[in-house]
Amino acid sequence: TNEVTTTNMKKAKATIGYAITVSGCPKTNASGMLDGAAVLKHSIHLNSIHSSSSQYDYQMYALVHPSAESCATLQLAPLGYQILVRDV
Repeated sequence: TNEVTTTNMKKAKATIGYAITVSGCPKTNASGMLDGAAVLKHSIHLNSIHSSSSQYDYQMYALVHPSAESCATLQLAPLGYQILVRDV
């Protein structure tokens, strides 16, 4: 099994990956991308081994187009998203 030990010493059965896509940088209101990503991560965190009776950990991923790398890395990496730049 893929057991992960968290800071509160519970062992996770597995780590679930959650992904978002970023295809470009916002031209005006960059906080919209940040707010949505933060709310999603917070909701997942509250329902994970870190905050509830869940037995599962999580990892956040952002699939980012190369043209959006600068804004996505700046805004999403501090939230704990692993940035994966892909030209798709």
